[in-house]
Amino acid sequence: MFDDDHSDTENNNRPTTTKQSRTFLWSVPRSASTTFLKSISRTQDGIFWHEPLTQVIKFGTTKSSRRLASKEQKNGTGIPKPIKSLGKETSGGGFLFDANKVSLAWLKCKLESTPHKGKQIVFVKELIDGIIDPDGLEDYLEWIPDGYRHTFLIRHPYRVCASFVKLYKETKSKKSQTDLKQQIPGRLQCYSKMSNLLEYIKENHDRKPIIVDTDDLLLNPVGLMQAYCKDISIPYTSSLLHWDAGDEIMKTKWFVAKQVIRSHQTSKMYTTTFTSTGFEKPSGLPRRSDLPSELLPLIDRQMPFYEQLYEQSIKCYLFTPLSD
Repeated sequence: MFDDDHSDTENNNRPTTTKQSRTFLWSVPRSASTTFLKSISRTQDGIFWHEPLTQVIKFGTTKSSRRLASKEQKNGTGIPKPIKSLGKETSGGGFLFDANKVSLAWLKCKLESTPHKGKQIVFVKELIDGIIDPDGLEDYLEWIPDGYRHTFLIRHPYRVCASFVKLYKETKSKKSQTDLKQQIPGRLQCYSKMSNLLEYIKENHDRKPIIVDTDDLLLNPVGLMQAYCKDISIPYTSSLLHWDAGDEIMKTKWFVAKQVIRSHQTSKMYTTTFTSTGFEKPSGLPRRSDLPSELLPLIDRQMPFYEQLYEQSIKCYLFTPLSD
């Protein structure tokens, strides 16, 4: 599964000319991005990665050591050697890996190469938090692989904030509550970070990335998914709109770190995704007065970035659903 063959990818501001559809989905937190991945995973002949950069940055061997990455790139070919006991294949064609044993250099090479022979789709779902650290953009942008179409998933700041508050209330562990409360202000700064990443992607990887707003997707899943699939060159079918409840797809079909599985088992992070059976219509926008007052100044500073991103998004009302 993880061979070391390489295709000719070009760093020329456009996706590589390969028969494989290769796509990144960059998302703000609490934007139903895992549900989006669950939908896309309904397509056949695909490899579906769940936040590999996020997990390797958080847990991997280059978490605090660029030296190791440089050393790996000096092995003659610039290709990291395969890592023994990296993980195991799963029953549905996925792969469960240990992020502690993976480096950013290794991951970049694997995503740029062609280890997935016979597959028509490589889809990588990522969080904006994962690639951009609290100190800025510089640390990890170099590890974004070449040869991919780039797409972005955004959501109104009020909804993201309200979702974090709900998650906090549902979290049983006091330590987990404390950790989450400390994280929320930083994670709500995702819109300025995403705006910066969007410009970087346009200049270095993909001149015409597309942006989808979660509410627009939930209001018109047929039209939006048809438009999205056409843009990234994968087949659309109505099966992308419905699925069985449960987390089996994560455990069997996704390329996912065991650290994610462990988090899923001990937190409420993915409850909505894995109890869902399709895209659900959004409720009304949360009222400003219902949000924590101490977070409102931060949300107000981020709102212009969200509005600029939304102006560039594909709009649900522009698409009339087509029959299968």
